[in-house]
Amino acid sequence: MAPHASALSAQPGGDPVVDSDSLVGTGVTFRDPPGMLFHICVPVIPILLLLALMTMQPGFAFAAAWPVCYVFVTLLRRGPTQDLVFQQDRVVFDFSGREVPYASIQGLTINGEIEPAPAAFTKAGKLDLVASDGFVFTGASTDAGKVYEFLIEQIPIGRTRKLSARMTKHLDEQLATFDHDLVHSFAARAVIGNPHSNVLRAALTMLLAAVVLVPLALAYPTTAGVVSFTYFTFGCIFSLIGFSDRSVRTRPPGMTTWMASSLIVSPMGIAVEQGDLIGKMRWDEIVKLQCGAPMRSFQLSRGPKQSINITIKGASFMIHDLYDRPLAVIGDLMLDFWESGKTEESAAEDLHQ
Repeated sequence: MAPHASALSAQPGGDPVVDSDSLVGTGVTFRDPPGMLFHICVPVIPILLLLALMTMQPGFAFAAAWPVCYVFVTLLRRGPTQDLVFQQDRVVFDFSGREVPYASIQGLTINGEIEPAPAAFTKAGKLDLVASDGFVFTGASTDAGKVYEFLIEQIPIGRTRKLSARMTKHLDEQLATFDHDLVHSFAARAVIGNPHSNVLRAALTMLLAAVVLVPLALAYPTTAGVVSFTYFTFGCIFSLIGFSDRSVRTRPPGMTTWMASSLIVSPMGIAVEQGDLIGKMRWDEIVKLQCGAPMRSFQLSRGPKQSINITIKGASFMIHDLYDRPLAVIGDLMLDFWESGKTEESAAEDLHQ
């Protein structure tokens, strides 16, 4: 578990919890990360050009055209450096002037993980943040882990009471049984990730590569032309992967719809409606609860491949990162309930003894 505050001790309202290591009054510089493909293309370009010179084969030079176009477009569209300035109840993005209250943060990951390893807090990393109004921020910084830890501590648990019809009935039963402060409910958020950050980049890369390679293919209908057209085709395929990479982030992997998803965490246990997954279980029925479990499906997406993996006797299921609070906050809340054994059965046994 990451070294952040216990979810049960966080304030459920809108007031953040500021600890002794507070970043309030300070700023941290972030830069738009160019992405993994950019870092692959940069060394590939000189290697291909060197091979073209050594072998006198123009095909290697043609192969460098698409990576060159991608690097150029990425640098052209790369976002500016900006400081995140932390106030008592919100974070301000100084370049745009955007203000995001801590209570409005719905998604937060570092390096695509909801529960990072301890090393993530001491080295450079990439922070992804989603706010309730649809604002999405992605930035890299040497202090990304420190910022992640601070923000997680400031985000209140919250109690969304507008759930699906099926879950509203169960919520009413829990509220009638337990103190309202112990019943936590979450609805699906509207935005999962940023679907537009790579779409225009991929389109511009294909257009620029076409301007360079297609005329060569038409001018030289020989081997060089065939090679040129082939590399352009492969470039288009890579660009289309870029499209799918971000389109997947507009929805949870494997789910065509998620907007009706609801989750309830209470002293009784967990109740969930998440796509085709509908059910409820008591805490004493759970054999294993792991926050930050890898997704069990192949994905082209660079989005967070993490979940809360819950195992009961004979079955297991995953809680996806799609709710109106970061999954790390929800995971810690579940672990606190599960480990403390706050169930009706354990309470009854204590009274009996």
